[in-house]
Amino acid sequence: MTRQRKLSPTDLEREYLYSDPPLSFSELAEKHGVARSAIATLAAKGKWFDRREEFRSRLTERTREALSEEWSALQTANYRRLMKMASNYLDKFETLLDGDDFRPNTKDALAMASMMLQLHRDMERKPVADPTVIDGDEIEDPAAVIAEVRRLMAGEPKDEDA
Repeated sequence: MTRQRKLSPTDLEREYLYSDPPLSFSELAEKHGVARSAIATLAAKGKWFDRREEFRSRLTERTREALSEEWSALQTANYRRLMKMASNYLDKFETLLDGDDFRPNTKDALAMASMMLQLHRDMERKPVADPTVIDGDEIEDPAAVIAEVRRLMAGEPKDEDA
């Protein structure tokens, strides 16, 4: 028979503060055969909950700092891919519009325009609450929508006189 090691309050505190995933008082008590109330009393006196929250907050912040350059590079690469895909799609859509037998699908044009506008807004870092919603029945000239999206992608200011 093995002799169970007596845990010090410091050992319990350390396990509560730094365990990953975090343990509850009940889990800690069950794991070590200690009354939950005894752990809760120690935790209240030592402010374990607040200290664990502070530790986890610092850990999260340090992790973000350590990965920020990699995250930025990944975001940049993703935006470049999105811009390339959107531009390719726009070119293909424009080619179809130039053809005589093509009747544009309004929903496809709106989806493409919405995607392009969202990408542009993301690149400008403007907060967008909802995606752009356009009533398809109001669009008479899909080519004008494409021209507007291209103007926005180029960063040209909105022509207020038009």
